[in-house]
Amino acid sequence: NLSQEAFPDLLASYSTSYATSSANRCTNVELATKSINGYVIMPGETFSYNDTVGQRTVARGYKEAGVYLNGEVTTGLGGGICQVSSTLYNVVLMADLEVTNRVAHGMYVEYVKPSLDATVVDGAIDFKFKNNRSTPVKLEASAKDGVVSITLYGIKSASDPIIEIESNILETLEYKTVTENDPTMEKGKTEVIQSPVLGYVSEAYRIEKDASGNVISKKLISKDKYIATNEIIKVGTKEETVVTPTPTPTSTPTPVPTKKPTSPEGYGWESEDEENENGGLPSGWDSPESPYGNN
Repeated sequence: NLSQEAFPDLLASYSTSYATSSANRCTNVELATKSINGYVIMPGETFSYNDTVGQRTVARGYKEAGVYLNGEVTTGLGGGICQVSSTLYNVVLMADLEVTNRVAHGMYVEYVKPSLDATVVDGAIDFKFKNNRSTPVKLEASAKDGVVSITLYGIKSASDPIIEIESNILETLEYKTVTENDPTMEKGKTEVIQSPVLGYVSEAYRIEKDASGNVISKKLISKDKYIATNEIIKVGTKEETVVTPTPTPTSTPTPVPTKKPTSPEGYGWESEDEENENGGLPSGWDSPESPYGNN
């Protein structure tokens, strides 16, 4: 019921891109963003991401999309909503609100810098923070055109510190290339079924500065380890089946017996039962004296 006059000042803002996400993941990101839009946190109140977003169910419109599980990329209902919680985490850090519960992903997510993410799992892992200010704050969130934007509004005071958040990579962890045989794919063919992502050991720091930009303090927020996401290549092992064509049987035509002409009386032809040196032709066939001529 608070009017906009209660939130005149921008306290912090942060954006991340989901432009390359699948259609299902886009749906999940947009639903989660809509759930936190307009949410007001009163002084001393703790915000729970899971409670605010609610259960990720098919009935509420959530879809199957990519998630991290045991060092591999798989699918799960509501996959992608960790991008919204991670975007919110950066807003909370820059607004200098009190983080009461945050867990890093086991594998690095590329939409925020290392150590600046916050994973959530429905009913298991939550992201929470407390409004430690003396006045209420309000979240405004949107997800459109492939960008998640979250802004926190409230009332600034002269005593508010200038906060910067720093991410440092301490170690890079190389990924491995793993091959998996697929007996249903033709031999010689390959397919990348999981793209590789480097792992990291990293730290995040809260840096407080004065109006002139001088560092007043630098405090460690967290130190995290993200295992590498291995490249997985499917290799075909199915042997090509060679089909030998069955030869078409050939048949020898049955010879048609040639009937010898019967000698008409008076022309000297042989009977049909007699052999002839001219191959069965009547005697005198080739002779000029033949009554039939040479044809």
